[in-house]
Order: sequence, then C-alpha cells, then structure tokens
Amino acid sequence: MSAFLFINQYYWPDEAATAQLLTDLAEDLVNAGHTVTVLCGQGRYACNEQLEAGSFLQNGVFIERVACSDRGRYRWRDRVRDIYSFMRNAKERLKHLSPHDAVISMSSPPLVGSLGVLFHRMHRVPLVFWVQDIYPEVAEKLGVVKNRIIRKWLHLRANQIYTACARIVVPGAEMEKTLATRKGLASKLRVIPNWADLDQIRATTLEENNFRKEHGWERERILMYSGNVGEGHEQQTMLTLVALLEAELPSLRFVVVGDSPRHEELLARARGMGIPRVARFAFQPRCLLGELLGAADAHLVSQKPEVDGLMVPSKFYGIVAAGRPVIFIGSQTSEVGRHVAEARLGTIVLPGTAAAAKRSAIKVLNMVREESWVAPYIREWAEKNASRAVRTREFREVLEEVVKC
Repeated sequence: MSAFLFINQYYWPDEAATAQLLTDLAEDLVNAGHTVTVLCGQGRYACNEQLEAGSFLQNGVFIERVACSDRGRYRWRDRVRDIYSFMRNAKERLKHLSPHDAVISMSSPPLVGSLGVLFHRMHRVPLVFWVQDIYPEVAEKLGVVKNRIIRKWLHLRANQIYTACARIVVPGAEMEKTLATRKGLASKLRVIPNWADLDQIRATTLEENNFRKEHGWERERILMYSGNVGEGHEQQTMLTLVALLEAELPSLRFVVVGDSPRHEELLARARGMGIPRVARFAFQPRCLLGELLGAADAHLVSQKPEVDGLMVPSKFYGIVAAGRPVIFIGSQTSEVGRHVAEARLGTIVLPGTAAAAKRSAIKVLNMVREESWVAPYIREWAEKNASRAVRTREFREVLEEVVKC
C-alpha cells in the first residue's frame, strides 16, 4: 500500500466544496488500505467553528493544519493575505514532512500546486494536480487580474506546475479539452467528475422532507440557490427569472443558502428587484445536506459562459443526488448544461433570456410535484454518474498507476 500527501487550503470540518471532496477521497483511500496525510490551513471558507493549527488524526487521515491568517474571503486584499500566509507556512511545514509515494495538489488557492512541485523535487515522487478551476484563465476571463505583468507571471508559474505533473485530474470533459490544447498535457489528463455522497443524500418525496415540514413550506414552491456566490456565477438573468416566476406563482419562495456578504448582496438585489418572498439560511452541516437540498421543488445553478471549460459547479451533483431538477443559467455547451440537456434533468436558461424561459422554468418547478417518476429518474442518473464510491475508486486507480510508473 502507498502513502499519499494531499495539499489544499481547506479540509474537514470546513464545508467548502474542495474540502468535502478531499475529505471523501482521503477517507476512502484510507479505507482501501493506503496512508493519507493532508496539509491544509487554519483559515475557514465555510466553517463557523474556530480551527486550531497542529497535527490531528481524523477517521484515519493525518491532518497537518498550519497556522495562517483568517481575514475572510470576501475582500480581495484579505483573500490575498490569507493565501499568502497559508502558502508561506505550508511551505515551511512541507520541509519537515516525511517522504510519501506521491503528492497531490488541488487548485485552491491558485498556484498551490507550486507546493506540490516543491515536494516532488525534494523527494523525487510523482505529482498529481487535481484541478477544480483553471487558473489564471478564470481570473482573466472574469476581469479579476488585469495587470499584464502579473498575468504573465501567473501563466509562467502555472506552466511550471503542469510541466512537473505526472497526471492532471479534471472534473469535466470541457476542462480536459481546454488543457489538451497545451503542448505535452494531453497524455497526462484524466477526467474524474465530482460526486455526491449517495448514502448521505437521499431522494425523498416533498411530503416526506423534514426541512419543508419544519419551515412550514408544505404548500409552497421552493426555488433554491445553495452554495457559493462568485464572479463566475451569472446573477442578473437568475434574479430576473425569479422575479418573473414570483409574479406568476404566488406560492413561490426563493431560498438562498449561504452566509457570506455576497449572499447578503444577492438577497439585497433580489429585494431591490421587487422579489418579496425571499429566505436565507446559513450553510448547513453536511449531515443535513440531503434534507436541505430535498426541500426544494427545483434548484438554480448558474455559470457565466466566459468560464465554460475552466470550471464546473460542484453543487450540481448534490442536487441530482437529492432527486431534484435543475434550472441552469448558462450555456448548453458547458459541462452542466450538457448534462441537463442530454439527460433531461431540468431546463437551460441562456443568459439574457429570462422572459423567454419562464414557461419552461415553471414546468420544471412543477415536475417533482406533478410527476412521480421525476425524482427517482434524476436520482438514478446520479447513481450512474455521480457516485462517491465509483469516483473515488477511479481516483485511487489513477494514484496507484502513478506510483507504479
């Protein structure tokens, strides 16, 4: 059996998407007989409790959590300070870790892969880069990084990481196409889509859902947006559509899940557009995620077309695991758009076409309520395409392959 070192800014008990995925993979690798160490930071992304720096053991996984600033991820300057402090202290801790058979870096924060390159060079072990967002292209497309010199430096560092990798794992075929155009990368690429814990998230009927009962939503239609609100998410079309739907459906309630300033801004924009029936909830513990997602009649997922092929909204997989349809604000050629269209998992609303999409969105909102086959059908798709057990086994096979080479 092998020893694997993972590097990511966030890990359990944080509820960040990358933290949840890494926790699943790390624990499944341990259950398969491997030794796993996770190097992460003390800062928080979606976690209310204070985290201590130090060495810990959680479900068989060795956690090396370094001290770093926790100013917050909502102001750019604070985010940069947190990243810098994590990278600096993680680099120092890295020097004192024992050799492993392979090192796996995630892409949060951007260029954290450079720490994997350092460990790879120190111990001559293979490096695997697990890419959730392709940087710096995402930042460039969204206008976050405009300085030409900084952009050139970021591209240089990113290329150094890709060159050092034995394998590059991406969650979607569109991201694979993006990276395959670069010289020398095609043979390194492996597509392993993100997943949901199908044992933890189950597909129940609306009548059985305890979250709906607890909040008195039995007679309401719940349209939910759960998860990160970032620059890559298309908001204007989404809010315009919600306003049109509320005017048509008096029973509609727009539910936003998340406790960041950006979630507050989203709610403020919604109220400013005359959307009165809005509710907001903080991020829920993972053990309650199934009940939360299952409380909705339908879910909103959004992605700006500019970042197609550069990222995949991971929230999509939890939604379909709960057996709920998706109203996707984005393009048909994106990863999620393609799944929604091909498997009939909801509807696609192209940016700027909220009025034209109103009827199809109403149909999606009524699907689970009026058609008994819908929730089991969507859940069946998730079981075939978004299983934690299947995806982490595929990842384990990639890692075992790398170690043998």
